[in-house]
Amino acid sequence: MSVLTNLLRCYEYSEKEGLVGEYNGNDAVLLPLYHQSITSKKNNVLKVTLDEEGQLLNAEFAVDGEVYLFPITEDSVARSSGVAPHPLEDKMQYCISKIADKKKIEAYRKEFDNFYDYAEHPKVKLFLNAVKLFLSNEKNYALILSKLPLKDIVETGKGKIKYTGEKNKKTEYDFKDTFVCFEVRCHNGSYLKVNTFSEMQEEFVSYIDDRYEREGTLSICNISGTKETITEKHRGLMGTAKVISVSNNKETYFGRFHNGSDIIRVGRKSSEKIHLMLKFLLENRNSHIHLADTLFLVNWFSGDIKNTMAFDLTGSDMDDDMEEEGKNPVSESNKEISRAFIRGTGKLNPEEQYYIMLVDKSSNGRMSIRYYKEMPNSQLIENLQSWQKKYIWEQWKQAKETYVEYVPSLHYILLASYGIERNKILVIDDGKFKKDQFQNLVTALVEGKSVPSNIKNALAQNIRNRQKYSEKWRFMLLVSLAILSEGRKEYQEMREESHQTRSYLYGRLLAIYEGLEEAVLRDQQRSSLTSSDDSSKKSKIRATNALRYWNSFVNKPDTTMKTLELATKYCASYILSPNKPDYLVGVLIKTEKAKSEIFDLLDTQENRKYKTNTQLDNDFIFGYYAQKKDLYTKKENDDE
Repeated sequence: MSVLTNLLRCYEYSEKEGLVGEYNGNDAVLLPLYHQSITSKKNNVLKVTLDEEGQLLNAEFAVDGEVYLFPITEDSVARSSGVAPHPLEDKMQYCISKIADKKKIEAYRKEFDNFYDYAEHPKVKLFLNAVKLFLSNEKNYALILSKLPLKDIVETGKGKIKYTGEKNKKTEYDFKDTFVCFEVRCHNGSYLKVNTFSEMQEEFVSYIDDRYEREGTLSICNISGTKETITEKHRGLMGTAKVISVSNNKETYFGRFHNGSDIIRVGRKSSEKIHLMLKFLLENRNSHIHLADTLFLVNWFSGDIKNTMAFDLTGSDMDDDMEEEGKNPVSESNKEISRAFIRGTGKLNPEEQYYIMLVDKSSNGRMSIRYYKEMPNSQLIENLQSWQKKYIWEQWKQAKETYVEYVPSLHYILLASYGIERNKILVIDDGKFKKDQFQNLVTALVEGKSVPSNIKNALAQNIRNRQKYSEKWRFMLLVSLAILSEGRKEYQEMREESHQTRSYLYGRLLAIYEGLEEAVLRDQQRSSLTSSDDSSKKSKIRATNALRYWNSFVNKPDTTMKTLELATKYCASYILSPNKPDYLVGVLIKTEKAKSEIFDLLDTQENRKYKTNTQLDNDFIFGYYAQKKDLYTKKENDDE
């Protein structure tokens, strides 16, 4: 099934389930056909309350964030210039005579009267009659001003006023673009509002359908497969950007087609349903995720259009602020976090269908669907579990004094792969490149594939250039370990000697040199602070020699190892000097023993076959991680 057909079917399903027009005040609304919505912001919406006789009861600016529905036509929803009024509620420059110019108000009244004459439902007729009476009152603008809670109002021009605002400051306001929304209080005390006025919405849909049938000829819609009036006008979703659009440049299709409608024939009603469905998915907080620049991930389910379970394909329990190594293994309770790394996974119904697309605003007038996939939830669950099994790692949680398993989010994977450290954060400046990589990652995750090779290569390169990440190294390290491990969880602990490769052993050595020097530098810092009266002078310890020679060590390990051995000789002398804490001596004993073991293993026949300074492969980072973890692990009954 094509993406357009599926959007159409989803809208029709929503109609049957009563989801269309479902309104609670501020959430996204799946709009009825031939309706639009506006969100109040900074006095852009004026609520006008009338009685049944069209007398003004109240006028006030809507509260920021409230959503209002209103009827539209094919022309008015896409207006940019020219005169194209909405049939009922519109900006003051169209419907209030004192502000509107002659052409706009004449066009508005014609549209309004056409709908008024068509309407038959008693409540709809009552509502429209009240609005008609109010709009015909030449004093309506003055009446509105008199009801507004503004002080010292002075008219300064056509629709322009000055009033006393906060702190007695004179403030100017122009009503020209202020949108008017009507509500009518009935004699019985109830209110009729377009937002919740289902009879009004149904009457208007019937009115537009009838109008289009009279004006156009019926033809087979290529999407619905039914006879409809065909349109080349489609509503915009992100501004004026449309998901169905035919080029205005006829040379793009002449020679193959006579006109734009020959490329694809889309019925007016089908076009409405498709665009309204996608509009809702792009606005509903649970069904869309902003990935990068103008790229959005949209996902939903056959039985849960709104994604009420808040399923988040890009989520992660991983913290951006990485802790240092700890001392306890991952507990069974913390493993529960890893078993459903994507929020909402545990609530998925295997019998339902999953839909996902990547939507990009490619230009001001066009949107592109860069990726679309539908699959059974059972397949989605299987693919997510496969991804989790491959890319699960561990993270130290100081507050819990234990390790917690995690799977890095797609966003974190991208930052670790291509992020540039700037002002203590990682950033990716190239928006187009970022969108492309997000698409590749999403595709891989959804379809059960591995992380793309270019991303793995980027991570492998980054861990060789540690000096570039003074603030985000821990983040970079843990993401890289998760992705490069490819599911081999044994990498988290020290391997058996028989499985310790040359690169792994050198990685262990690098950790030993770093850990030993870090212990000495921290003790020196503590000693300095103890002797100082100003404890606020605490700062980061200087960079270790292991860090300074990191890149050289990875490329020429044997030569650089000898350099590091000499550069860290002072550590032993410092630790063995008088009055040093016992734990430092323990660190020295432990590191010297580990070094001796590593040197013996490096001297085996298997490792001697390598040339002296052969570059290390990715296995070095797992040796580094395992050794660092071991250095900080307190073992029971440790007699060392």
